[in-house]
Amino acid sequence: MSHKPNLTTPKPDGKPALVPKLRFPEFRNAEGWDTTPGDELFEQINNRQAPAGLPILAITQEHGAIPRDLIDYHVSVTDKSVETYKEVLPGDLIISLRSFQGGIEYSDYHGICSQAYVILRKRPELSDLFFKQHFKSHSFRYAPLIVAPKNYS
Repeated sequence: MSHKPNLTTPKPDGKPALVPKLRFPEFRNAEGWDTTPGDELFEQINNRQAPAGLPILAITQEHGAIPRDLIDYHVSVTDKSVETYKEVLPGDLIISLRSFQGGIEYSDYHGICSQAYVILRKRPELSDLFFKQHFKSHSFRYAPLIVAPKNYS
């Protein structure tokens, strides 16, 4: 049996609602889940005016975005090319050059990375941990993003 949600009739605002095939009994009569387009959850960042002295980040599938000097990753770069690098803040997501393999990487670090990467910054009320885990999950490759939990303290 598939666990993928079904589209139901549109909600009053015209957006389709998603309802999973399997639901806990207390939610069987509840409304479907809202969908939110990615461009409403994330902003594409292209800041090339980063403060001086930030570490160059390696964008890896194993470690996410991590300063190059913390791993065995040696790539020569010129001072001129570093001038075009983009600023990355903790919590940013970086679409890896291997995104076809599920490579959306999370950064715990403030640093810079090559202009070849796409950097996404989520809305502040959304959960870092949710997206950090979601984009590494097996199901991410096969199912749409359905909900974006808010940070709960």
